[in-house]
Amino acid sequence: HGELFTLAGLVLALGGAALFELVGIKGDLGVLILGAWLAGHQKTKELSRNLLQFKDLFLVGFFLTIGLQGWPEQEYILLSLLLGALALLKPLLYFPLLTLFHTPPRTALLSAISLSNFSEFGLIVIAVAAANGTVDAHWTATLSLVIAVSFILNSPLSRQSHTLYRRWRSRLLRFESARVRRALPDTSGARVIILGMGNIGTGAYESIAEHYGPEVVGVDENPRKLAMHRDSNRRVVEADASNPDFWLRVKLDDVELVMLALTNHEENLLVCKLLKELGYRGRVSAVVRFDEEARELRELGVSVFNLYAQAGAGFAAHSAEQLAAAADAPRP
Repeated sequence: HGELFTLAGLVLALGGAALFELVGIKGDLGVLILGAWLAGHQKTKELSRNLLQFKDLFLVGFFLTIGLQGWPEQEYILLSLLLGALALLKPLLYFPLLTLFHTPPRTALLSAISLSNFSEFGLIVIAVAAANGTVDAHWTATLSLVIAVSFILNSPLSRQSHTLYRRWRSRLLRFESARVRRALPDTSGARVIILGMGNIGTGAYESIAEHYGPEVVGVDENPRKLAMHRDSNRRVVEADASNPDFWLRVKLDDVELVMLALTNHEENLLVCKLLKELGYRGRVSAVVRFDEEARELRELGVSVFNLYAQAGAGFAAHSAEQLAAAADAPRP
């Protein structure tokens, strides 16, 4: 899990490229084939997270090399401002297109907004084209400004995306297809709702289900996890915990406890604020990793379990149970 694992990822990438170049094939193709070969491995996701900082570092270096090539002329600066502003029109195209393919309106809106900026991969293509003499070199700096402008304009839009959906929800729901409505999750009779069915959520489900039985409902949006839980006869539904459409269809007056076992602290905060807006009066508990996260959630009236601070107490209780069991066992 540590440095050697990250180093192995770097060696695979660089070694794969060097191996293909030795036989006269482009190294880029070698890295691509190695990536496709490793894609199905269980450690791939962890390796991707470990290498993400290197990717960001190399990307910053790439942008710096573009910037050092010089400042574009005034007419190209004006052109880049215009093209960057046109990126705001992209959500108007993406949203109806996504809903046409049976994407829920909220997901379609969030996706359309996140796709409204221009991609840095376009800059990579232009840089390669300029290096080969296909386009003039000044287009590289111009396109870098276009991308920067689109990111600047997209940033406040992305931060307000959830607010925008809540404000326009009634209008956006007109685009909801019949297939999406038929696939809405069934949470009837739920008294306890657990958000996030990973290791922590699953453990909480097993413990509470002993007392509440089928009145416990787990919520996750990972199809693989959902299939595994359903095979184990757990009552789970597919939904986005931060989606107001999901909560508006839940009978919150019957729900006594909502447990947040999500890995994203921002999503935990969003769910808590959403429940407060909807008038939920039951209890909310959450798992956190850091004191500042616990502080923010307590201010919203959430009962907090610090995973690291209280893990020692749980470990001690488990060990004490083992000692008691050993003491009660008959000696040979």
